[in-house]
Amino acid sequence: MQEHARRLREAYGPFTRACDVMIVDGGNSVAEAVKAVFRDSRAIYMCLLSALEHEDAHSVYGTAIRSYWESVNAMVGEMHREANRDSA
Repeated sequence: MQEHARRLREAYGPFTRACDVMIVDGGNSVAEAVKAVFRDSRAIYMCLLSALEHEDAHSVYGTAIRSYWESVNAMVGEMHREANRDSA
């Protein structure tokens, strides 16, 4: 388990440092959508860290990935709505 966690940190750490800063111009709904994406991406990482402890790791990870992509799609939708509101 220790080796698994170490390898995940090595792989995920540089990725998160590269993606930590994102400037988003929008209202509260956009900010909440961005927070959801961050929360769900962290859930995937935590799921991967604990994969060896769960008998049903595949299902747990699948749920986390679906939730992440749903939050990404919701964020993009909120950004589009906000952009269209400003141009109208």
